[in-house]
Amino acid sequence: MENFTATRLKSLLEAQGMSQKELALKAGITEAAVSHYLKGDRVPRGAILLNIANALGVSTDYLLNMAEPANDSDKDIETSYRLLARNAKLLSMEQKTKFLTLLLGE
Repeated sequence: MENFTATRLKSLLEAQGMSQKELALKAGITEAAVSHYLKGDRVPRGAILLNIANALGVSTDYLLNMAEPANDSDKDIETSYRLLARNAKLLSMEQKTKFLTLLLGE
């Protein structure tokens, strides 16, 4: 019986031109496990689900059919916001000015 995760995995592998073997290597799992997930026999859980999501560049919520993938630029922007928020106090005035200049495209 196929499930949402199997459908999403198949779609992602095809879209990224990634083989089952490549996914297995990137996620640190066996090819047999990938095969079971693609057939819908099993659903990856916990750390394995996270490893697969990371290997494919999506969230675990997306693999479980709970969210649509954010486009890469949205993901990059969100990551940048978080890094800046965490490190703003550590930046010198010169670094802040440089950042603003880059941000404003001047």
